[in-house]
Amino acid sequence: MAQIRRISCNIWIATLWQCAVAFVLLWLSRVVFMVYDCKLSGADVGYMCRLMWQGIPFDLSAWAYFNALFVVMRFIPAPFVASRGWLLATDVVYIITNSLLLCINIADVAMFPFQGSRMRFAAIKSFFTDSNLGGIFLSYSVEYWWAFAMATAIVLFMIWLYRRVRPAGLPKARTSILTGLMRGGVFIAVAAVVVVCMRGRLSVIGKGLKPADAARGVERLDDMNVVL
Repeated sequence: MAQIRRISCNIWIATLWQCAVAFVLLWLSRVVFMVYDCKLSGADVGYMCRLMWQGIPFDLSAWAYFNALFVVMRFIPAPFVASRGWLLATDVVYIITNSLLLCINIADVAMFPFQGSRMRFAAIKSFFTDSNLGGIFLSYSVEYWWAFAMATAIVLFMIWLYRRVRPAGLPKARTSILTGLMRGGVFIAVAAVVVVCMRGRLSVIGKGLKPADAARGVERLDDMNVVL
């Protein structure tokens, strides 16, 4: 079987691909939640797609919070950004943060019937600060083995897709001054996009995304959990 070759491209294009991988996998994990917890497997396909579409701002917000450090490290206008050591550090940051994001999302599928709502930060904090964390984790790994297997498979698939591209240097302009201005401008633009994604709205002022926004356009109030 022929080995799939990695594609070499500049660090900005590689980063966009890698960010897209994490976001798309997070967004697609909604299908598991819809079928397992919301009993929507027999619902109208158009309605399910609409719920998926409405969930994009919430997924973008979660993605931005978890990937802000990775994006900053990749786009910061500094000469060492494309160095081997720095790229290795960004690899570690990406894999840790996005593995945690995807695992939490899959764990939420199993925990939803007990909580009746999507997992919040307080519930995550309570779980990881429990004095019997080891016993709880072992018990859940047996009872919900399918969730552990699914999370492992998704994370491994994410890493495989992440490694399909190889950063090969930064874009350059005709002069060093133009290069510096270009890299600084791109960094500011990307930072603004990340902030907008965090807010879930096309603005940097005013109110951000709220859980109540998930209730718009749903046929049943329970279906807002799919959007969240």
